[in-house]
Order: sequence, then C-alpha cells, then structure tokens
Amino acid sequence: MEKNTPVSLTSLQETVRLFDRKHMNTLQIRRYPTGMRRLDRALGGGISAGMYILGAIPNLGKSTFALQIAQNLSASGIPVLFFSMEMTKNRIASKAISRQLFKNGSPVRYSSDMLLNQNTFIDPEAWAQIDRARQEVQEETKNLYVIERTEHIGSGEDIVRICEQYMDELGPDKKPVVMVDYLQILSGRKDRDFVSDRAIVDNNIRVLTMLATRKKLPVVVISAFNRSNYMSEVSMEAFKESGAIEYSADVILGMQLGRVGSDGFDLNAEKARNPRDIQIVILKQRYGKSGNTLSFRYYPANDYFEEAEGNTGTDDFFPELPGRFLD
Repeated sequence: MEKNTPVSLTSLQETVRLFDRKHMNTLQIRRYPTGMRRLDRALGGGISAGMYILGAIPNLGKSTFALQIAQNLSASGIPVLFFSMEMTKNRIASKAISRQLFKNGSPVRYSSDMLLNQNTFIDPEAWAQIDRARQEVQEETKNLYVIERTEHIGSGEDIVRICEQYMDELGPDKKPVVMVDYLQILSGRKDRDFVSDRAIVDNNIRVLTMLATRKKLPVVVISAFNRSNYMSEVSMEAFKESGAIEYSADVILGMQLGRVGSDGFDLNAEKARNPRDIQIVILKQRYGKSGNTLSFRYYPANDYFEEAEGNTGTDDFFPELPGRFLD
C-alpha cells in the first residue's frame, strides 16, 4: 500500500450489527471434521481456516496421521491438496490400501512395503481382498490431490502458486484443505539467498500463514523435531528452532509416544510396538482450549490410527457440540 493511499475507517458498530439472525451465518467459521471424533471435539468441531502445525520426532507416524485425516476429508467431499516433499504417490496409495485392508478386518494383511515389493507373492484369494480395498480407497480419495516435490515445486511460494491456480480453475466455493509434508524439507525461494536453514523455515511459515489468512484456508504443516526432543515429553520448546512457528501458528499439535518421560523409557522398544501408544497434545489453540491430551493406538504395519481411551480435558470443553460436527 502506498503512503498516501486513503484508508476507510468504520467503527466496530458496523461489525456488531451483523450479529443478528439474518447475517449470523455469514460470520460463522466453517469447520472441517477430521474423522477423529475426540480430536474434532477438542478443536471445536474440526479444523478451520488458519495455520496448523503437527510436530513429532522422525518416524513416529505424523505423515500417516495426516494422510489418514486427508483421506477422511476427501471421503466427505472436501478437496485436499497434499504437498508431499518426501513420499511418492505410489507409497501414499499403498499405505491407503494397507490401511483399508486392516479396517475391513481382512485376514489378508499386507504392509505398504509388501505391496510395493516385487518379491511379494499374492494368491488369488488375497487379490480379491486387495481389489475390494483398492476400490474403496479409490472412492474415498477422489478429492485428494497429491503434489510431489519436483525441480519446480519445493518452496512455500510454489505451494501458494499451485493453491491459487487450483482455486482459480475451480472457483472460490471449492476451497481446499492444504497439507504440507514436511516443513524442514521445503526449500527457499530461488531468487533469494538465505543465511541459514532457520531463515528458510521462517520464510516458508510466513508465506504459508499468509496463504491461510488471505485465502481463508486450513493449512496443516508437518514439522520434525530435532534429536534433543527424542526422550522428553512434547512441549513448545520443541518448536523453538523456529520462532515463526510459535507465534504464527493458530494451532500447534505435538505427537509423542505414550510412555515418553517415564522411568525406564526405551525409545526403540516403544517404536517397535504394534500397536504403539501415541498421544497428541494440543500445545496451542489460539481460539480454544490448550493442554488437552488425546490418546491413539497406531498400527505402523497397517498405517492406521484409531482413537483410544485415556484422553484428558476434552469432554468438558465442548459438552454439547452439535452432532453435525461429529458425524
């Protein structure tokens, strides 16, 4: 904006006036249910326009968790743009089929690795189960668009460009949920020199936050913790590597192993469990309650998360949340 550009000032009265029966629905914020009932309850009905960060140590399941939510959103008719900076489409598809086999209760259990291994023997009976799972996944992923990293897709600016292109083609009513996997792999702009990796991370957070704000989109960014956080409970300290995360994010979710921080905790032994006990801690929620801990069982061999008992602080936050948020 130029220095001499006039600014139109209106009193708050004009906004307050809109909070009547006629206009109220134009002000209410749309929620996108994740398909995780207790998580949706803790988030006030699901994710909404804004910047979300999901952080965890490497190989804990954060990408799988995000992909499961992405598929749930797609199955409910919500378009999802999933920017995969590391995983290929083939890997993502095989994880989805493996998860569906498990959800179906099929005696046939193939991991993503097995489905992609040319040495895996699949008998005719197993093929029938796989084909059923494949067809179900096909139906549920028709609104899920996976964009892989390329020479021309790698920075926050590239993600913004593709999102704007998508919205221009399909119209403003087709607002997508944007997911980015993951933050530390994003590159900097090619026309700028950054003094450090932290500067690149900060710039990408700033750019993606602007996308969420300007286009009114939910933007979910996955972030990896460094080694100093492997043996301790998740906290805001794990995000100190980038000051932009702590201050820009509307919601920060930290994923951790259920027994982390306890006496005799063995990281490798806990990660070898199937299922693993996983917790999601709501470290920050700008317009809601922080501090909730949600428990999950994660089946890494089948790429599947299910909600478990042992959640804290959720049922009293939205005790009468409308059913339309929780279906």
